[in-house]
Amino acid sequence: MDSQVQDLLNETSILDDEKKTAAKNMNGLAKDAEKSLNACAATMKKCKDYVFYKGKAWVNGDPLNLDKDEKVKDKLSPMFRKLRDTVIELQSNGMIDVLKDYISALEGYGIHITIDPKDPDVDNVDEVRNVISSMCAYQQIITENSDIIGEEHAQQSEDLNFAPKTKYKEIFGFYSKKLKGKDVDDNIQDKVVFCEMYETALNIINDEVTSEV
Repeated sequence: MDSQVQDLLNETSILDDEKKTAAKNMNGLAKDAEKSLNACAATMKKCKDYVFYKGKAWVNGDPLNLDKDEKVKDKLSPMFRKLRDTVIELQSNGMIDVLKDYISALEGYGIHITIDPKDPDVDNVDEVRNVISSMCAYQQIITENSDIIGEEHAQQSEDLNFAPKTKYKEIFGFYSKKLKGKDVDDNIQDKVVFCEMYETALNIINDEVTSEV
């Protein structure tokens, strides 16, 4: 094995050991609190994420506006931003009543949400509802076909030794684009190079580690 590669793997091993030790200690703290403080370890881990990531990637202190280029982002912001967007979208179409059951269910947990009335943006709410109802029928077809492709066809692909079932959708995507005359040659070549590099690395690890055992 190349000495630089060996050095890299050694450095990674050190960092990985530190990660594992930190994770073990962190989980130990949660388990101890579960016993001594009547806390739930799983819930504490979630709250840990809420606290640790709070404020990360906020733009100008706005929790509903995250910097997409930041690698680490606030864990709660997407949920509240989604709530905001959902309310605005339903209000614009005069369909805020869709949220009634959800808001009512939250009230059982002492969570109360108040939404100020707003006139819809559309000209005819009833017609919009009819259109959305028709759209749902098409969505049913999309969902059913996606399930067949992602489950049955993907399994058949693996059974035929064509492609792993987890990669069948990606492979079909390239096939479909090629049929439509789209240029995906560079993307396919990038995947080939990636797979070749991946295979080489696996063989190096397998051969070197096996010979050392």
